[in-house]
Amino acid sequence: TMGCAPAYLHSFCRAAFAEGIDTGSDEGLRRVAVAVGLNWEEAYRSMDPDGWRAELETNREDMLALGLWGVPSYRLTGGEGQADFCTWGQDRLWFVEEEIRRRSAGGQAESSR
Repeated sequence: TMGCAPAYLHSFCRAAFAEGIDTGSDEGLRRVAVAVGLNWEEAYRSMDPDGWRAELETNREDMLALGLWGVPSYRLTGGEGQADFCTWGQDRLWFVEEEIRRRSAGGQAESSR
């Protein structure tokens, strides 16, 4: 059903993180779909169980090419005359914030990071 993505995502997150439903199983996905009024048989037929693999591999290759290997990974593309900024790890979010502030303030100096 068109337009149900926000409701589906909300249902999925609630099921996975609040209700302890195994959303990696067909039964878990059925419960999520039914909770937002989707017809499970139609939803199941429309799923592409392997469609994500090519996109995942492309993203993995891009990440490795940037010298990153962990999640979460962050990349700020460089503006005019600026190099891209890349780092990874949840504990590095402050580092990303610092770089955004530096760039927003017009700092053009190359980072040694």
